[in-house]
Amino acid sequence: MKMPPKATRRLLHALSGVTDAEDEVHIVPSAKSLAQQSEEYLVCTDFLPELDPDQLRYFQLVEAADITNLEAFLSSHPHLNKDCVNCQGYTALHVAVRRKDLPMVKFLVQNGVQLNDVLLHAVETGDVPLTEFLVKEASKTDQQCEKHGYPHSSTYTADVSPIVLAAQMGHWALIHSFVKRDLRVEAPHAASCLCKTCIKDMRTEGVNASTRNLNTYKAICNPHYMLQVSGDPILDSFLFAQGMAGASLAEEEFRREYDQEISKLRKFTCALLDQCRTIEEARVLLERPAGLDGRVTHLAFPRVILALQFNEREFVTHGHVQQVLRIEWEGEFKAWNRLQFRVKLVHFAIRFFILPFVAIWVKLMPQSVMARHWSSPVNKYMNHFAARLMFVFFVYMQICLDKARTSRGAPRTGVEWLIVIWVMGFIVEETVHCYTIGAKRYFSSMWHWYDITMISLFLLTFIFWVVAWAELLGDPSGGTVPPRKDWPSMDSTLIHEALFALSSVMSVFKLMFYFQESAKLGPLQVSISSMMVEIVRFFFICLCIMLAFAFGLTRMYEPYRGMKRVEPDGEEVKQSPAFTSFGNSMKTLFLRMLGVASDDQADVVVANAEDGSINEHRFTEVIGSTMYSVYQVLMLIAMLNSLIAIVTGTFQKVIDNAEVHWKFYRTRLWMHYINEALVAPSPFLFFQMPLMIVDLVKKRREIEAASPSFLTRPSDDRPTISLIQQVVREELANVGLQPVCSLTEPRVSTIAPSPAPERFRRYRDPAQWRTQDDKPICFHCHGVGHISRYCRFRTYPPRSFPGYRRDDNHRPLQYSARDDGPYNGTPATPVRRSSRSPSPHDRRSRSPQHRRYSSPHPSGRPSSEN
Repeated sequence: MKMPPKATRRLLHALSGVTDAEDEVHIVPSAKSLAQQSEEYLVCTDFLPELDPDQLRYFQLVEAADITNLEAFLSSHPHLNKDCVNCQGYTALHVAVRRKDLPMVKFLVQNGVQLNDVLLHAVETGDVPLTEFLVKEASKTDQQCEKHGYPHSSTYTADVSPIVLAAQMGHWALIHSFVKRDLRVEAPHAASCLCKTCIKDMRTEGVNASTRNLNTYKAICNPHYMLQVSGDPILDSFLFAQGMAGASLAEEEFRREYDQEISKLRKFTCALLDQCRTIEEARVLLERPAGLDGRVTHLAFPRVILALQFNEREFVTHGHVQQVLRIEWEGEFKAWNRLQFRVKLVHFAIRFFILPFVAIWVKLMPQSVMARHWSSPVNKYMNHFAARLMFVFFVYMQICLDKARTSRGAPRTGVEWLIVIWVMGFIVEETVHCYTIGAKRYFSSMWHWYDITMISLFLLTFIFWVVAWAELLGDPSGGTVPPRKDWPSMDSTLIHEALFALSSVMSVFKLMFYFQESAKLGPLQVSISSMMVEIVRFFFICLCIMLAFAFGLTRMYEPYRGMKRVEPDGEEVKQSPAFTSFGNSMKTLFLRMLGVASDDQADVVVANAEDGSINEHRFTEVIGSTMYSVYQVLMLIAMLNSLIAIVTGTFQKVIDNAEVHWKFYRTRLWMHYINEALVAPSPFLFFQMPLMIVDLVKKRREIEAASPSFLTRPSDDRPTISLIQQVVREELANVGLQPVCSLTEPRVSTIAPSPAPERFRRYRDPAQWRTQDDKPICFHCHGVGHISRYCRFRTYPPRSFPGYRRDDNHRPLQYSARDDGPYNGTPATPVRRSSRSPSPHDRRSRSPQHRRYSSPHPSGRPSSEN
């Protein structure tokens, strides 16, 4: 009984101590020699292939590259199995291939040794001549030998083909050789793909499909392969990283391998960025629009937008990218980053007083120096930050000035109208943002969802202000307002107060969005956001524990709800409501997690008997107290300490990698003000509304003025062809060409030999149509060196033919001019030719015709002419 070659090889390595590195450089000749190295191997010799002396000599000659003796040995042993396999699963051809011995490989192939999977071993060695020879030999029997794997290979899986292995190994020359023959590695389907092929693979192959996808991703993500195949390596790196991220979620078993490949891809994109030597080169790379849909290609730096969308932190935080973005961020305000903090504070404080002026000026004079200065992203950021602080201040004023909180109805401070105007401006801003970047990208941002929630709460507050005001007007009591203690629980006044409280909290928290630009507060804000994510994840585990204990405690204490017990001294003891209902149990357990508790929450109070005696349910109380104690130990000691450790680790991770995490979120802020944000924030953008309406009216009038419906026809009724002929004659009359000869009315011939008009019946003297050097002059274009029959400016085919293109000098593009051309005022030196002048038109006979005269006679023209 023999084991499979692959299992044999692994077992041999484990028993004999042969590593993979030793396996590549040293070929173990036989199982017998290995048995001398390891006693344990003797137990398994019956399961391993064993070479006889002739086969052992055969392997030794191949390894020694002795072709002469090997030829003689094979001649003397005609019945020798040339495809015998040693203990490693290798044939003699494998040994020669791994030694990169091309003459030996050719000799063995000529002697009929089977190829099997030696092509993969040749690819692994990286030897191009050897691989090409084996490809040529394998193609004789299999034309697709480079595209598929070898299921019976003892070294490689069935999904590894030569092109896949070459791409994985990163052999540049081999990849180039395969690419020249139009061989490519087909990218796998997405992990979420549910096509018929993917479903069939999942049902039939299982793990094999997963390993095939992993091997394919390793091949197509190799930098050597991408640089030769991809037209946009950075975009393909982004897309492949997204595909592998989805595959790692779907196939948890290979997550570590996928993460390693993603890390390699991100290093590759950063290496490509390192090749940019100037800011202009980096800017050109970042302005490539490939990968984005058509609605956002007008935005600045589409490649950065794509990187932010795909969460490519290393690419976004690269030094070259940050440098380009900082130049764009500062805009016309180049000195901003070099100003001292107090000077920056003064610049920011001025915004509170000049925002209305800025809103009007940038609309009236958009091309002025001051308008361009105010339109820079850093100035837009300060404008919006100042407007947001003003809004928070008015919200605070509304809370402080609303002294009528003891009465029903809407607030009557006057500040609420400013808040309404501000919120209306927020709605306009968010609408513009959504239209600018597209709905899909707009709703993918959590800050946009935050703004939508905040605006929705304010709108609900305004609605209930109106409802409360209407209820107060329709009060039948004649304006008599009952005290607050008599109001119903769902009174409109109570509702708008609660909604306004939530809105005010969210409006203040929005200030954290602006802190991302600060190098001091930015990392802290990012770490808090990351910690909130960890807290939310942790809360689900805590919720599960709380539900478990709440069910049990409620079941035990609910029957004692409302019970009272009178002590012998007359004191009355009531049952604690902590666990008498499910809601109370959840509330008590949550507060206990935060450290709020009382001593009598787990006590069981039993009402007195009819005779007044006191009864105690000790067993129930012990079980309840035990459960409550276990919850406190589990939650306060284990869970809370774990949460503290997790949050601390997250915070330290963000602080240690502030260059990556904080700069990534700061880039999002920069791109928001580079592409989306308006110059005038809310509500100062309403100052621009009249000017915007005037601009729309002007554009409408310009469109109407250029509309074809307002064009009038000529007054005369001449046909269109006559008008075109008149225009052409006028244009030709303005050319003013100086004729070489004295004739002022040359004949304009056509390609057909039709008779000329009567006024052109007189023939021209050929002596007058030659230069002083006795060189002919064309009757048609007055050019020197050719006659009108071979003039390239004659229309052939006719001028109306749309496919007959001419260059700027009216020369046909199908004809390459030689040394002759239109006469430019300087006499040309005549060139005597023994053959015919070149013609731009095809003729029946291609053989040259020797001249007997100074120029050939055109068809239909007497011999006396020219």
